[in-house]
Amino acid sequence: TTTSDLVVVQILVGDRLPLLLLLPAAAGAALIVAHSRGTPQTMKNPEFHDYGDDPVAAVVAELAGAKEQALRAGVSEDNIFVDPDFGFAKTPEQDWEILKRIDELHQLGAVVAGMSRKSFLGSFLEQPDPLQRLGGTIAAALYLANREVEILRVHDVRQLRDALSVWDKLR
Repeated sequence: TTTSDLVVVQILVGDRLPLLLLLPAAAGAALIVAHSRGTPQTMKNPEFHDYGDDPVAAVVAELAGAKEQALRAGVSEDNIFVDPDFGFAKTPEQDWEILKRIDELHQLGAVVAGMSRKSFLGSFLEQPDPLQRLGGTIAAALYLANREVEILRVHDVRQLRDALSVWDKLR
């Protein structure tokens, strides 16, 4: 496919999902269903962080529901990717648990993960400056690649490409 033929739509799980699914369904576009709760203004509120005893199972269940809506709207299963959306309506502890158990998302199909400069990495590394979190980003990306995550969404493309090339050479 050429760049001009590639259309990717990312949609956050939420109330507007059914209406927004009409675009990728009609266009035959790839769809990234990204997990979140609330709005960008409210997702840091504690009420949106209540996932019960198992945040991974809750995120998988919510993404499964969104994927089912996408399938009913006519989006091809091959065009649907799921993204736990680290940092969106999650505590750092929940992000770590989802990262450790990322394999469980594969039951839904192809997985996208964005780990670049995330605040939970910064908290762990005691690095408040997002631009200084490259080491943590690379480590997390290599872990995700080892867990066969299909797409890594990153800011520092060249550095991640180099790290993944060396990692791949050593496998």
